[in-house]
Amino acid sequence: MDEVGWFALGLLASWVLLSGLVARMASKKGQNPILWFLLAFVISPLLAGFFIAIMEPAPKPFVAPDITDELARFAALRDAGTLSDAEFEIQKARLVALTVAPPGPRPVGSRCGRCGKPVSPAWKSKCNHCGAAFSEFPPVLPSAT
Repeated sequence: MDEVGWFALGLLASWVLLSGLVARMASKKGQNPILWFLLAFVISPLLAGFFIAIMEPAPKPFVAPDITDELARFAALRDAGTLSDAEFEIQKARLVALTVAPPGPRPVGSRCGRCGKPVSPAWKSKCNHCGAAFSEFPPVLPSAT
């Protein structure tokens, strides 16, 4: 192989390596690394790397607490005498309120079931922040503390 062939092979290897770095950056930001690798390979790893560097990370889905684990923890505290029966019932009602949305306007402080950001008390079918349908990701109601 002559000098031009080795130079072209080195340039291609560098291009693939830099595209792989862009894909890794995209993965860390919650984006699809395969699509970003292909985009970087086609347009330019430097240009794609610039775009991914200025991009905000994808929102992480909001995870509501697991009611059964929380109830078991509060029941153990009640059985140990740390919580009274009245305090246990208050905590149980708070946990149930996190998962069951009453009809009508949402209470102030409700959060999206997907992104966890505050949602409007007015009845809407989708989150203003992430666009999640509330039928699929029901809003989490504020705790009654």
